[in-house]
Amino acid sequence: MENQNPPFAQPATLIEQSGDRPKSLKTNPFTTYRDPQTGRWIVVKPAG
Repeated sequence: MENQNPPFAQPATLIEQSGDRPKSLKTNPFTTYRDPQTGRWIVVKPAG
């Protein structure tokens, strides 16, 4: 069976075609860190 997904996702387009002005990006509310005991990446969204 062939792998359907590329090893790396294609980068997202940062500017949408909405007239002459680029659309600004939102700040990422999530924090990621690697648990040193398990080696897994943890994603946390702060409360509030």
